[in-house]
Amino acid sequence: MKSLATTLLALTLAAAGWAAPASSPRLLIPAAASTDGVAGSHWRTDLVIHNPSAAPAEVVIELIPSGFAGGLDDPQSVTLPELLDPNQTVIVEDVLGTYFPDHPTGALVVIGHNPSQEVELVAASRTWTPAPDGIGTLGQGIGGIPWRGGDLVDEEKVLVGLESSDAFRTNLGLVNPTFDYIETFQVEILDAAGAPAGIVWYTLQPRAHFQRNDILRSLGLTGGGYTAKVSLAAWQEIAPKAADGPPTPPQVDFAAYASRVDNSSNDPAYVEAETAVERWGLPRHRVLPAVASTPGAGGTVWTSDVTIHYPGPNPTAIVFVRLIPTGGQGIGEAPPERAILSIRQGQTLSVSDVLGEHFPEHEVAALVVESLAGSAGTSDIFVGSRTWTPTLQGAGTMGQGIPGFSRADSSVPVLVPGLESSDGFRTNLGLVNVSLNQRSTFSIEIFDAAGTIAGTLSATLEPWSHVQIDEVLGELGLTGGGYTGRVSIAATENLYTHPSDSWEPSFLAYGSRVDRASGDPTFIEGVPRYQPSPEQGDWYDFYRDEPWYRCPDEPIPDDATVVRAFDRAWHWFGAEDHRSIVQEVQFPQASSWNQIGLRLLLECPDSGLCDAWDRTGSLQLVLNPDDPPEQWQYLEIMRHITPYRVGMCQYVDVTPLAPLLVGRQTLVSWIDTWVGPGHPDGDGWAITFDFVFYPGDARGADEVVNIWGRRNITLGYLDPEHNVDSQIDPVEVTIPADATRVEARLTTTGHSFGNSDNCAEFCILRQDLYVDGERRSVVPWRTDCEHNPVRGQQGTWTYDRNGWCPGAIVIGDTIDITDLATPGSTAAIDFDIRTFEGEEYNNTRPGDYDPLEWISLQLYIWRE
Repeated sequence: MKSLATTLLALTLAAAGWAAPASSPRLLIPAAASTDGVAGSHWRTDLVIHNPSAAPAEVVIELIPSGFAGGLDDPQSVTLPELLDPNQTVIVEDVLGTYFPDHPTGALVVIGHNPSQEVELVAASRTWTPAPDGIGTLGQGIGGIPWRGGDLVDEEKVLVGLESSDAFRTNLGLVNPTFDYIETFQVEILDAAGAPAGIVWYTLQPRAHFQRNDILRSLGLTGGGYTAKVSLAAWQEIAPKAADGPPTPPQVDFAAYASRVDNSSNDPAYVEAETAVERWGLPRHRVLPAVASTPGAGGTVWTSDVTIHYPGPNPTAIVFVRLIPTGGQGIGEAPPERAILSIRQGQTLSVSDVLGEHFPEHEVAALVVESLAGSAGTSDIFVGSRTWTPTLQGAGTMGQGIPGFSRADSSVPVLVPGLESSDGFRTNLGLVNVSLNQRSTFSIEIFDAAGTIAGTLSATLEPWSHVQIDEVLGELGLTGGGYTGRVSIAATENLYTHPSDSWEPSFLAYGSRVDRASGDPTFIEGVPRYQPSPEQGDWYDFYRDEPWYRCPDEPIPDDATVVRAFDRAWHWFGAEDHRSIVQEVQFPQASSWNQIGLRLLLECPDSGLCDAWDRTGSLQLVLNPDDPPEQWQYLEIMRHITPYRVGMCQYVDVTPLAPLLVGRQTLVSWIDTWVGPGHPDGDGWAITFDFVFYPGDARGADEVVNIWGRRNITLGYLDPEHNVDSQIDPVEVTIPADATRVEARLTTTGHSFGNSDNCAEFCILRQDLYVDGERRSVVPWRTDCEHNPVRGQQGTWTYDRNGWCPGAIVIGDTIDITDLATPGSTAAIDFDIRTFEGEEYNNTRPGDYDPLEWISLQLYIWRE
């Protein structure tokens, strides 16, 4: 183990040796200390840094000093003397006392340098003091916040569970980590009922840290259940930079935190700031990975208190607290156990002993907390918890703060640093399988400080289950500190126990490092390996709202070129047929664009009466406009499904189509509506399309090969003259000799119901793409329609469907077939539709209409 506890090594003002890439990721530790505190406490911070990357890193630790003045005029940093090789860990004990002895408190920035590539580091810290009785220690875990510049800009950061009483005090901290901005913060305190209780402003110069001890008492407030909302009220750039390239929003990053301290024991519990979740649906659920109501080791008795804050938008909401049982066995097809609470806008609920109060048959578990706010659907919510026990000497309590994590589909490996098994500490490792469908087998690799795999474990968790491995290092016969656990999914199996929930893997991992003498635990947050968003250009993040792709609020930049097509064109059917509308469009002559966005605005006609039904819509490009219309060949640019009776706005990425969106082109907008003026079900739809061309390095495909425009395939017949195979002929495509990447863009939607298995709208079908006989399969079944942010719809818009949701674009599938398409050769492209089990679909109970799928397919080819 690399330990830098006692030797003061080279202190530098800037990183020596290697230069870091401009976007090298950083980690922000928002609070560190080496100082005397109240009631005889002496606080110090130990820092653990792990390198999970494939390249060695030179590690630099920068200090952000306490005080409003900041550290811009006196920058201080240290470069650790040894490179941190892949999978190695270094422990820096008493980091401030060792390297920054003139600074009793502050924040830290940890950076990994490598001359040729970015290196990802993981950092965690423990700030602790000897226990008042001298037996063991008490402390809190503070994880490293990933910071790349511009990604800590949030409208508001929320801290729940603040208290100032005879039993507890709460400290609140702010960090301005920037070099360029003076930042003024507004801290608004809400009481438990949601009423404003106090407000205060603080201005921090660049590179400044500030902590207000017992902030509630400083505002004349007492009691518990308070929530703090921290926002950036104003900022000033100290040295404006000349614009160069795409406009960059101000990177006015900031961090906030709180620490709730027991006045008797001096034990702190870290309160992690939470931010609003923009994405709709499951990501707005908050997961508490561990709660307890049980006796523990050494005479401890553990209890978990949960705090829930509801910001709105509705006056009231229903809160569902769903239990994930421990033991790894899950719940099968049964619904999760749940408690139902009511909460008002702005209110903060404090739920003491959540398991004992609402789930008394369970001693240990995980929880998923979600809110449902009427027509607003799944609304955002902020959740925190403290798991605690009376101290062994009876003087106050000790425990750990555990935040509520966003529930997200993820199979990314998770790192848990700072594991230890020694005379002083033991470490528990927990896993939570948050999927209701996926059985997951986890591989747990334990790396020692030198980067060697010291042991491995395997654990299989049924859907919706939790397990905690107590003394995980002891299970492997390991002793000492500086270990890091890497948890990854080795295998999954979809059991379809709750088919209307997400089919994707979803899990959390965490650690808890427990002082053997005092019994005090420190929560270690599992850190998912960094996964960059798909490369998509410099201007707009089209993935930030997936899978809903709502139009952004911000205006289109002046540098972009906007081409409008179909300006409130009216789709209707009646005395005339306006289901299809043709329009010529003049695109720019250039085809080299960094990004191309397509904005769909669907509105009610001038009468205000939208079509009452969900209709399939499509925008297609005519490839041969000089031929008679009956001979036209189409390439589908976008497919969408209209909402029931309300409008919508969607914004999607069509950059790969750049070589086709040039000069004068003919477009066709189609909506399969059957209503018009005077119809009892509405007057149709008004549609507008805007193509937004962003300048910069070209990212479009070099060639687009149209296999099929939008066409329908009838399903359910097995005879050779009518089955799926009889309706599809293979297409031969020449792959250029200099091709470097080939993607297939497949769009499929199922329609009609009342047939066997309620096909093809409400049945699960597999789409098989063949390249020279090699199959790639996708299943576009949508399980998330109920989370659609297009609200106010009528009808069955919440039901799961085959490839689509009412009131949304059709996402489709982009399939990388580079490994199947040999450059300089001809590839045979074929297609089939099967049941999920791989059988031909046999419609043995025909309804009024044959089941069918609308399909389209293109190939995108990039060359050297």
